[in-house]
Amino acid sequence: MGGEKRTITTLEIAEMMNIGHWQVLRKLDGREENGKHIKGYVEILTDNQMVVSDYFSESVYKDASGKENRCYDVTKLGCDFLANKFTGEKGIIFTAKYVKKFHEM
Repeated sequence: MGGEKRTITTLEIAEMMNIGHWQVLRKLDGREENGKHIKGYVEILTDNQMVVSDYFSESVYKDASGKENRCYDVTKLGCDFLANKFTGEKGIIFTAKYVKKFHEM
């Protein structure tokens, strides 16, 4: 098997779920809320000696104006992880879409 992991971006995930890209990033990166730090998935995995790159790896993309912005490349394992964290109809639709996408790769 080749060394390159098949991935999709957090931009694609946001589109599949019909949510803002910032919402996906916030789940991965964490956030500050009422002066308190809420850990994101990346920090939690790191704190527990898990190999974050098995799931997510930082990347960049260029927007329409040419500006570079942060995103993550997400492996199938990372998509499985996220699908388990998103509930309800959005989670179901995301699961159906990413499973199909990885199957087509």
